[in-house]
Amino acid sequence: IFVHSDNPLSSIDYSSLQGLFCSNGQAGQTTWAAAGLSGKYENKPVVTVGRGKDSGTHTYLQDYLFRGQTMNDPSQQADSNYQVVSKVAAEPFAIAISGLRCGGHEAKLLNLKSNGSIIPTDDRSLLLGKYPLMRPLCLVLDMGATSEVVRGNREFVLYALSQAGRSEEHTSEL
Repeated sequence: IFVHSDNPLSSIDYSSLQGLFCSNGQAGQTTWAAAGLSGKYENKPVVTVGRGKDSGTHTYLQDYLFRGQTMNDPSQQADSNYQVVSKVAAEPFAIAISGLRCGGHEAKLLNLKSNGSIIPTDDRSLLLGKYPLMRPLCLVLDMGATSEVVRGNREFVLYALSQAGRSEEHTSEL
């Protein structure tokens, strides 16, 4: 979850996140007071940045994270996750949910709050399975195919499942 670097939030709980992204039958513009902010942020409208309704990201958020609730249309829409984070970095009252590695990180990552505990948004929490906002990745291979590309795909999967592949740190942007 990304916010502008000047945003005073350091963590957010599920209820607040849901209040910022879902309508819950309420009309009107959501302000940062819904996330518990006061002062300069309290009455400022939340600028949600997101992908279009046809993206897999939107579907994942609506179906899994927000459990089928109606999501508000994003205030700003982007074509890629990298653009989502870039727009948040440029807009002081913006928030977005995007991939951890999707951006130059000019925007600030928020930790999650659950049952009074803080769950850090870091590699350790991800690798230990403590960070709950992870989108599953499925690899589908045709085991009967024999082309050179298929053999390369199999080698990639074997590497990805190996101890070396699971522990290697990747910093490249897709």
